[in-house]
Amino acid sequence: DQSTARSTERMSLVAKEDFQHIIRVLNTNLEGKRKVPFALTAVKGIGRRIATLACKKAKVDITKRAGELSREEVDKLVDVVTRPLDYNVPVWFLNRRRDFRDNTSAQITSNDLNSKLREDLERLRKIRAHRGIRHMYGAKVRGQHTKTTGRHGRTMGVAGGQ
Repeated sequence: DQSTARSTERMSLVAKEDFQHIIRVLNTNLEGKRKVPFALTAVKGIGRRIATLACKKAKVDITKRAGELSREEVDKLVDVVTRPLDYNVPVWFLNRRRDFRDNTSAQITSNDLNSKLREDLERLRKIRAHRGIRHMYGAKVRGQHTKTTGRHGRTMGVAGGQ
């Protein structure tokens, strides 16, 4: 019967007994009702591409909801994200290539990402690089025009003529 087939196609999410609504991964709470790759994007430093790749490398079904994952699958995903080079992820896929200090490439996430960014900006300020000075003054860094844009938070100069 066609009406029965149609109703099974549009089934809503029915939570199983072991369904978790919130999962703690890499110091971030993930929503259990979202699909795994999209739930992973809540972690800072993980976008949709690396999340999908991590699911494929960890052999986790990307159509699954994050709350349906077993503890082993979550651990495997975390392992792939934290050590992607061990799972043959190409270097160009990573978000930290050729680190300034140790010349290694890695995928950095959450708190590590914030600290690395802070260290990089501090280094640029310390060596008085042009980028560092622009960051220090809160000005545009990447060569944008500043005459008429980006004026928020500053006074506008002379108020109207006569």
